[in-house]
Amino acid sequence: MSFEEFGEKAANAISELRKTKTKELILVHHDDADGLCSGAIMKATLEREGYKVKTFCLEKIYPEVIEDLHKNREKIIFYSDIGSAHADFISEVNSSRNLTIILDHHDPMPSKDPKVFDHNLEHYRFQGETDFSGATCNYLFAKALNERNIDLAYLALVGSQEIPSD
Repeated sequence: MSFEEFGEKAANAISELRKTKTKELILVHHDDADGLCSGAIMKATLEREGYKVKTFCLEKIYPEVIEDLHKNREKIIFYSDIGSAHADFISEVNSSRNLTIILDHHDPMPSKDPKVFDHNLEHYRFQGETDFSGATCNYLFAKALNERNIDLAYLALVGSQEIPSD
């Protein structure tokens, strides 16, 4: 896969997002600097699109929390800088009930649920430990959703400072 395919896959998820009836969503984000920047990018982006965003900060994925988040139907759930490593579990628990979008840089597991979109750049030949941060992934998705989100680039830069490489 290539970076261009990221754009195509993001466009598919954005299309699904725009088709949903609800204007309320849950944004789960990691509790470190990258996760806070990722969450800030997505919260601003989604609020600009008219969504009411409820944020939920986690240190790690807790199975009982994921099960509770996904038990109902027709919700929108975003995972920012968290979730890819558990996309298989999220997919299983979700069972095509909710539109779920994961924007992360941690080592991904495969999702089998067509309503769980994992936009980890590792799927596109980048390395999450060296090439990009969660905030970078969130920023690229935000910019694909609406070009005016270019003003959130500074949050991606701050979040990327957590990556241990140059």
